[in-house]
Amino acid sequence: MTVRYVGPGGDDGNTGLTWVNRKGTLNGVEDTPVAAGDIIWVGPGVYREALTCDISGSAGNVIEYRADITGKNTNGVGGLVRITGLDADTDTTTTRANILLINSRSYRKFSGFLMDNWNGRGIQITSGANITIERWGAIGCIDNAVTSTGQFFIAKAGGSGASVNVVVDGCWMMGSNGSFYGTYGIGSTHEPTIRNCIIAYNFHPVQQRMITQNGIMRPTLYNCFFQSAWGFDGSVAPNTTLSDSIFMDGDLYPGVFEVGAGDFNNHSFSEDTPGASSLTKRWNMQRPLLVSGLQMPYRPFQFLNSNGLHPQTSSGTLTTDLFGFTRPSSPKSPRGPFVWNTPTRIARSRDGLGSIELKDNSYFWFTYPIALNRKFKLSAWTLRGNDYAGTSPQFIIRRAGKSDVTVTVSGAAGVWNKTTHTLTLDTDDKFVQLFLVSNNTAETGHYYTLFSDIQVAE
Repeated sequence: MTVRYVGPGGDDGNTGLTWVNRKGTLNGVEDTPVAAGDIIWVGPGVYREALTCDISGSAGNVIEYRADITGKNTNGVGGLVRITGLDADTDTTTTRANILLINSRSYRKFSGFLMDNWNGRGIQITSGANITIERWGAIGCIDNAVTSTGQFFIAKAGGSGASVNVVVDGCWMMGSNGSFYGTYGIGSTHEPTIRNCIIAYNFHPVQQRMITQNGIMRPTLYNCFFQSAWGFDGSVAPNTTLSDSIFMDGDLYPGVFEVGAGDFNNHSFSEDTPGASSLTKRWNMQRPLLVSGLQMPYRPFQFLNSNGLHPQTSSGTLTTDLFGFTRPSSPKSPRGPFVWNTPTRIARSRDGLGSIELKDNSYFWFTYPIALNRKFKLSAWTLRGNDYAGTSPQFIIRRAGKSDVTVTVSGAAGVWNKTTHTLTLDTDDKFVQLFLVSNNTAETGHYYTLFSDIQVAE
């Protein structure tokens, strides 16, 4: 296993074995060539190329490209790691059809990249196995002035053969004309797993299909959030399995789905009871407010009070959410990609200034930049309802690339309990995230959690 480096200011004539001697392009480091088990740290910056995978890894020796957005392993500063189809950000026409090409390669993993402005199949997989795409952001078009017809976030192009064990995990995608697309020749198969993803279409004025499938495709989708003008185009029975996902219809069409009979194996995502009734056009989210023909924006991820989407019985397939937090067990396991829920600010408090209320098992967080001393000092008061059950509320302190620090509240229910904690930070810590967590398991009574007088200092 070899650790390799690539980033702006590098040169493909370098060895790529240290950051100082880094390669200059993604294809430059791929053509070294990479070998099974290699880890490639990709430094923050812009890459104007389409990466073509030349080598396969092996079982237990995956070749992994890691976007170093914190800068810890590369430039020490951090930032977005962006792969674009534009030759210059001032261009109004995209140049490249693809961002990532995988043809008959296996055991590859790509983590943490932002891709934008392609005009074909953004990530194109033509056969291969054990491919993982995780924590990507995909924007088909950054600016409506750019002519971008980017159609696919992930695709299996035509021809015989199979792509198996393809996993798309923790990604968000906006503005592509079809987030997942499969076109196949006779005898081809494709069984991707898509989980903890957020998919929306808003950035480009083109009719969007979230998932379009032709041929033999058996995708499985868990805990995703979808918003699109068109939901699924399953014109040739794709045998899709859907569970624990949230669908919000778009502006152009009255229904979420455009499907043929028998297209879905399991669709427990719209109504409380799985079955054919799930295909009714029931709104899972709050409709926008209409005033004199003006449409106000949706409030993201806001549930209808009447449809019972949260909490509810869940298939419980995924144990963690988009941010890595453990999902509560049924019937409190929420559908969609994350457990996070909108908190409420209420007047009841210890300090007279109000409290943050988590009504049930969920979390909320703040981000603090680190600029002065190297200690993170937390002081807060917490009160949980008398009927709260399960692990006491917690504060979780998260730093990029470090293990979480969990501080569990002590003390009885029904009274205010003070929690303090001091954490010595490392010199490479640029920010700290503080999560407020309710672990309640009770289903009746008063099981809220109040957080008050939260003070953070360096």
